[in-house]
Amino acid sequence: METAEFAAYLSAAASVTGAVIVFFGAKFNRERTEKFSSTLHVMNEDTQERITGMKTELDRLTHVQNANFTKRAEVLAEVYERFSSILVITESYVVPQFIHSETKDGETILRATKEFEDLYRYCMCKSIYFSDRSQIMTALGELQGSLNHLLNIGDPRAVGVWQAQAEIVRLQITPSLYKIRKEIREELNLVQLEP
Repeated sequence: METAEFAAYLSAAASVTGAVIVFFGAKFNRERTEKFSSTLHVMNEDTQERITGMKTELDRLTHVQNANFTKRAEVLAEVYERFSSILVITESYVVPQFIHSETKDGETILRATKEFEDLYRYCMCKSIYFSDRSQIMTALGELQGSLNHLLNIGDPRAVGVWQAQAEIVRLQITPSLYKIRKEIREELNLVQLEP
């Protein structure tokens, strides 16, 4: 019986030892699981904070970019509008637009030069919104030369002067306007894609 008792004690000891091992294993595993879970929770909170910070910064940068683009679009549209106005005035100086329109009126060309001065002042003040490769100031220089040429060409009623003045408007002022028109359309992404 001693062997049977010993086997029983050994079996009981093995069961108790197994139970103790399972108990400590479960406890150890639970502690590791809790520690791992806690670490994951901290990492999740940190990640969420970083994502929130990045989103806030992205929102701020997007707002600044949109505000800058809007202001730039306003400035470029204003430049084009003023330049176009000068073209219309110079065209009306050379060719009447309506039956009651007067051509060769010295006040008309003086009005164009006054508008040019305002446009030039505006462009100098707002040139920060022009791209580094902008041709707007070059076009303004061309426009200034053309207006001076119109003023200095001589008596507008003299023979051959009208033809020369019309060519200045057609071959110098109009192309300058279309040059900046193309640039502005590209800058504002208004260019239509060619098929």
